[in-house]
Amino acid sequence: MIKIYFIFLAIIALTLGFINKPQEKNVVSPEEIVYIEVEVDGYCKRPGTYKIPEKTSKEQLLSLVGVYESAIYKDFTIANGTYILFYEPPTNPIVISKASLEELDSLPGIGEAKAQTILDYLANNQVFDTWDEFFDLVKIRDEDAKFKIKSAAVLR
Repeated sequence: MIKIYFIFLAIIALTLGFINKPQEKNVVSPEEIVYIEVEVDGYCKRPGTYKIPEKTSKEQLLSLVGVYESAIYKDFTIANGTYILFYEPPTNPIVISKASLEELDSLPGIGEAKAQTILDYLANNQVFDTWDEFFDLVKIRDEDAKFKIKSAAVLR
């Protein structure tokens, strides 16, 4: 019984030792932060030139400038001197989930064969959930081509 009591006390002492142990803090001084300039323009709430930490994520930057959910833009890498232009969605877009063969064929980079592939897919699935799903189906990898299609169409 005494052994169990001493083991129990040892466990408590070790636990308290870990709880009271000072945590190491990874503090970065302001002098160590590298800042870059990024220019943002177009369809967002706060266009302008931003001086941001180099390790800022895309999501943080998009939130900072207030990009509208429907904005269209080319993929970008955050680096010093990056210019990002956000576009307003088209006013009379082709609705891919309801488009005819002719409408799909009129999209940049989509010919009759790809248009038929899209219609066959939609016959079984009704909609594309994401642009990535659409571009994977029609095998479009080029960012400029993707941007041109997004500028003329919407998925649903």
